[in-house]
Amino acid sequence: MKKNKNIGIVGQGYVGSAIKHSLKTFFTINTFDKFIKEKSTHETIQSLVDESDIIFLCLPTPMNEDGSCHTDIVEKNLMLINSSVSEGFNKKIVVIKSTIPPGTTKKFQLLNNNIDIVYNPEFLREASFIEDFKTQKFVILGGEKSICNNIANIYNQVLHGVSIIITNYEIAEMTKNL
Repeated sequence: MKKNKNIGIVGQGYVGSAIKHSLKTFFTINTFDKFIKEKSTHETIQSLVDESDIIFLCLPTPMNEDGSCHTDIVEKNLMLINSSVSEGFNKKIVVIKSTIPPGTTKKFQLLNNNIDIVYNPEFLREASFIEDFKTQKFVILGGEKSICNNIANIYNQVLHGVSIIITNYEIAEMTKNL
C-alpha cells in the first residue's frame, strides 16, 4: 500500500499514541514529544514540520487555578510550527486535538499565517483510548471547509463508515466543552 501523506504528531500521550497506532498502516508517521524521547522519530519540531504534510497537535491544556483552560503549551507549539514552515512553501495543516475554550482556534489562526488550523475534538477514555479512536461513530472538524476536507479524507481512509461533521471553529470547540 502506497503511503501518500506524511503525518506529524506532536505529543505522544494517549491521544497522540491512538492517532499514531491507527494511522501508521496508511500513512508515514513522524512524531515528536519533548518529554517522551523514546517515542519520537524526530529530535525537533523543525525536522518534523519539514517532513510532514499534516500535523496533529496532541498537547495538554491543564486547568488554571480559576478553572479556565491553560492554552500556552498549544499556543507556543503552534508558533514554533508556524515559524518552521519555510517561506514560499505550501502552508501546513495543523489539527488541534487538545481541549480549548471556544474562540481560541480562531485567535490562533489569526496569529499564525503559515499554517491552516483545524480543530478536531477527541472523545477518548484513558482505559480504552486506542479502541475508542478506532471505533468512533463520528468525527467533528472545525475550520475552513476545504482544509477540513483534507482531514476528512484521512479519517475516511482509516475509519470506515465514520460520520464526518464539518463546522466552524466555535461549534467544534463547544462540543468538547459541554
